[in-house]
Amino acid sequence: MLSTVIKSLLAHKVRLSMTALSVVLGVAFVAGTLVLTDTLRATFDDLFAEAYADIDVAVMSAESDDSAVATDASGVPVDVVDRITAVEGVAAAMGDVQGTAVLLDLDGEQLGNPQAPSIAGSVPTEEGMSAVVLREGRFAETADEVVVDVGTATTEDLVVGDRVQVVADGPATTHTIVGFIGYGDLDNLAGATMALFDPDTACERFNTDGGSAMVTVAADGVDHDVLRDRIARAIGADYEVLTSAQLGEDAASQVTEGLGIITTALLVFAGISLFVGSFIIANTFGIIVAQRTRELALLRAVGASRRQVVASVLGEALAVGVVGSVVGVGVGVGVAAGLRSVLDTFGLTLPEGPLVVEPATAVVGLAVGVVVTTLAAIGPALRAVRVPPVAALQAVAVPATPRGGRVRNVLGVLVLLGGLAVMSAGLLAGGGAAVAGGGAAMVMVGMSLLAAVVARPVVGLMGVPIARVMGIRGDLARQNAMRNPTRTASTASALMIGLGLVTFTMIFASSITASTSASIDESFLAEFNIRSTQVGPVGIPEQVVGAVESVDGVAAVNAMTYTDFTHAGTEIFGAGVDPATFGQTLVVDEVEGAMADLAEGGVAVKAAVAEDEGWHVGDVVDLTFPSAGEVAVPIRAVFEADVDTSWLFDNATVREVTEGAPLGQLFVRLADGVDVDEARADLEVALGPFPTARLMDQAELKADLQAQVDQMLGLMSALLVLSIVIALVGIVNTLGLSVYERIRELGLLRAVGASRRQVRAMVRWEAVLIAGLGATLGLAIGVTFGRLMTLALADQGISTFEVPAAQLVIGFVAAALAGIAAAILPARRASRVDVLKALQMS
Repeated sequence: MLSTVIKSLLAHKVRLSMTALSVVLGVAFVAGTLVLTDTLRATFDDLFAEAYADIDVAVMSAESDDSAVATDASGVPVDVVDRITAVEGVAAAMGDVQGTAVLLDLDGEQLGNPQAPSIAGSVPTEEGMSAVVLREGRFAETADEVVVDVGTATTEDLVVGDRVQVVADGPATTHTIVGFIGYGDLDNLAGATMALFDPDTACERFNTDGGSAMVTVAADGVDHDVLRDRIARAIGADYEVLTSAQLGEDAASQVTEGLGIITTALLVFAGISLFVGSFIIANTFGIIVAQRTRELALLRAVGASRRQVVASVLGEALAVGVVGSVVGVGVGVGVAAGLRSVLDTFGLTLPEGPLVVEPATAVVGLAVGVVVTTLAAIGPALRAVRVPPVAALQAVAVPATPRGGRVRNVLGVLVLLGGLAVMSAGLLAGGGAAVAGGGAAMVMVGMSLLAAVVARPVVGLMGVPIARVMGIRGDLARQNAMRNPTRTASTASALMIGLGLVTFTMIFASSITASTSASIDESFLAEFNIRSTQVGPVGIPEQVVGAVESVDGVAAVNAMTYTDFTHAGTEIFGAGVDPATFGQTLVVDEVEGAMADLAEGGVAVKAAVAEDEGWHVGDVVDLTFPSAGEVAVPIRAVFEADVDTSWLFDNATVREVTEGAPLGQLFVRLADGVDVDEARADLEVALGPFPTARLMDQAELKADLQAQVDQMLGLMSALLVLSIVIALVGIVNTLGLSVYERIRELGLLRAVGASRRQVRAMVRWEAVLIAGLGATLGLAIGVTFGRLMTLALADQGISTFEVPAAQLVIGFVAAALAGIAAAILPARRASRVDVLKALQMS
């Protein structure tokens, strides 16, 4: 049988190569993501190991996030330096102040990548005790000097002597650039801007208690672990002491963990691509088995067992999977290089160096591709054994009588309903994203199983106008697509999945925008909103509140601070408000208690949370904060309001339990009768010293949120394009195989007068109908997923379900056009059929 498998592969190499292409694309994305992840890990491991080679021990506050590249100013007081220096075996100690600050030009425009962190701190005072490397000029020595990273300087064309503005927690200050720095071998740290000041200025701006971290160098002959333990005993449990090796590992893990969301997202989309590809593989082998009816029947007639026939089909699938996976792993290296270039484009600069291809990557890529291909071929292989030996004696090959249609439909209904139940449990019952994703996959499989049921009526309906406009060509295309609804449905299923996910993304994005817009219209009593221009931990300077409150015509200002905490092991996002003005700037329904009581400390929770937990005003909940640890917090109020958190505190409480809590946004309400335009001009003057504070009215706030949603939509849609490309490969493959199957039929059409142009048109319109079926089912899936998602997020403000009809129509038309593009090669092949040879075929 091995020789039979080899000969079959050689005889069908063109059609099987198209199947292998879908395996290559899916495996390449998986392998590329793994290569990129391994490269990032190895790169930063080497970078920080080298950067901290001269640092023996680091001391940080136990309340910090244990990262040498942290941007929080958790605080290690200056007097700790003396205690560290006095420890036996310490040769030198140096403070390292850390914080966040935004770099601006003299016109107030932000320098560097606004999506990346803005790191600030103090210049090193001891040579060889910092990862910061001076590349040009000198370190800052006075309060009006600053050094910045080479990456930002190169991007913004800065030179030594240029003047820039810096915004930390206060008005913008102007400084002269006296030098450029790097971070180890990097020009900057993953695209972040870096601004370093002299130690006194850094302490004043970021941490009045002193350095955020201390680094020490051991005397000759002193073991690092021994020195670490000595320092730990000398300074107490309020500080964490790390060796240089631990420091480098923690710093590298912090960076790679921060980039982990990117690699996770890429793996998810790689999985989607493989999922789509599996339908193409199954469809291709199903068609090949149907076309080899006489061949397989002949094998049975001459003595081949059912097991041998199954083994021959699975052997072909295994060969396709192995070849496609090997090529996919190789292509994945190129994909990783492309992804690294994309990161560079977005400002996430990585060190130069070779890509890291671990053996595990090749193993995973091969395993994924081979397993997916083999599993996809099991169904066709089992159908192959149903070919009766008598079929070998037929003059014309006919496929075995299809069985299991009823079983397939029942199974499809069960899988579809089960998938909807599992997805609902994940979204609506708190099962989580993994459960919801598994349910979504089940829904897609169920829809694919049931697609054959609706294929004939849907295609027949869509084909009516085509037949009327195109005449016999359109009618033949319609009849061909309806002739084998199972094959048509299988071909359309791949496109159904890709377009369904794109549709879901569009609906979800539109629902977010519509819900946010409705929330602003219905709940905002404030005319203006003030937010930071910087993404990340840099908030609005505290002085902005006083500046805005002093403007004539301002009736109320509600400032919001942010905090993270945990309750019962769950991480939660909370916010602080001004209880006196909260209800004046936002519509609030006090279900129980009074928001004003937050001034006494405690928390207010949304009614949905209180109902789920059985809480009432006066109950006490245990919450764990990053700075204060576990705190028993009384519930002061139960409320309803359109805010993006279910937990509200007084701003003073947030600052007590979360050190360095950023001021996130301000709501500004004007007094009755005040002219909005005049008030805006006055507010802009008041915000002049604070260029990172952005003033927006309600229309501008809606537009800003729309831009953020559009960016997310564009990124997700771009990644999903790969699955649609694979689906189009499936249409090309299926039509090509269909042309081969219908050579005699095509020859008859040519013999009775059909022109090549008419044959090409017939095949193209058949592709349009297949693509239209996939698009129709995809729209149905996308709408269903979008509705379930909005129901799940109703308590979080996504209360409006909106379908972007115009965008979906464009998507449907694009799918039809893509079908035409996919049919170009099969249509040309169909039109070039040799009439005489086709008529001679039996």
